Amino acid sequence: MTNYAIYRIAETIRVLLFLTLAIMIFNFYPVTAIMIVLLAIMNDGAMLAIAYDNVHYSIRPETWNMRQVLGISSLLGIFGVFPLLVSSTSV
Repeated sequence: MTNYAIYRIAETIRVLLFLTLAIMIFNFYPVTAIMIVLLAIMNDGAMLAIAYDNVHYSIRPETWNMRQVLGISSLLGIFGVFPLLVSSTSV
C-alpha cells in the first residue's frame, strides 16, 4: 500500500505541476480533455504491477509514516517534471 500511495501522489503532483508550468511558461494547453482521460487510464495500467506485489504481511496493523510518504512522493513528483521541461524547451 505504501508503494501505491507514493506512486499515485507522485504521479498526481507530476502531472499537475507539468500542466500548470506548461500553461504558464509556454502559454499553450498541452493536452485536451480526451488526452487527460487516456493518461489516467494508461497510468492505471502501471499500477497492476504493484497490485500483484508479493509482500509479507504482519499480524499487527501497519502504521503509516505520512511525512515520509508525502515527502518521498513530493520529491519524485517535482523532480519528475524537470526532464519533461528540459526536453520541451530544447525542441
